Amino acid sequence: MPVKQETNKQKNYFVVLWQEDDQARLKGWWQALQETPGERAQLRRCETPADVLVQRGFHRISRSFPWWNKQDDDVLALAMVAGVLSHVKSEFPLSFPAQLGQEKDNSGKPVMSELRFQQLLASQNWEELYSSFRRAVHLVGDAANILSIADGIFLWGRDKKNLLNENPRKRFSFMWADAYYGELFKYQKETKS
Repeated sequence: MPVKQETNKQKNYFVVLWQEDDQARLKGWWQALQETPGERAQLRRCETPADVLVQRGFHRISRSFPWWNKQDDDVLALAMVAGVLSHVKSEFPLSFPAQLGQEKDNSGKPVMSELRFQQLLASQNWEELYSSFRRAVHLVGDAANILSIADGIFLWGRDKKNLLNENPRKRFSFMWADAYYGELFKYQKETKS
């Protein structure tokens, strides 16, 4: 489903994936994945992050990010990044949560409904989050900001490990809700009850 593309480039702000070397490494892995359809297909068939852990494409990315391979949750975060990004066919400049909040086909409704978006934010475990992210990528027509997706996944993992930032504005749920509703409010008018 085509979604309008912003003409003025939005500056993306990343909390976890902020180093340019890491961003370049992730983009390089994703671009190489596009050129290896067999690996990409294996990752796309995975139903859970645990399924991703035994795939060749995961082991390729884990060697690019060895520091994300130390703890269980970090490994699952990286597996989730690999699995979700295998569903992205092309890049989109807008942050992923903002893209989900964009208007769908001049309908006055967002690409991802508020209910589905709130369910994504309320995910309690890696499997729920993985399912929500995969659904979200398909809702935007398989074109998404890969760095925004990866940063969101890593940030969600940190929040769940109780490594919460003291500043609530730098937590996953606030940052994603702020971007989503920022887009939604551009086209939806407040209704009075």
